[in-house]
Amino acid sequence: MARQRQFDPEDPKDFAQLALLKDMSVAMYVGDGDGYWRDGMIKARDRLAEVGNETYLKILPLNSHFLPDLTGENTRRLFDHLE
Repeated sequence: MARQRQFDPEDPKDFAQLALLKDMSVAMYVGDGDGYWRDGMIKARDRLAEVGNETYLKILPLNSHFLPDLTGENTRRLFDHLE
């Protein structure tokens, strides 16, 4: 079974693929200390908005690549947003 690679916000080919998510709601979470992903997600949010997506981006203060604010007992925050 082939391993699927993750989205790279700086890869133009991946970025172009965002249009395939048209008409889908997208929620993204990133730590403010992870500049690469933070900046990429801001670009992705803007691109998704251009194609008409309802997009939610939450930049979590005092988090980096790993998001302790959304782990363990804090995972409920993800589900609170979905309701």
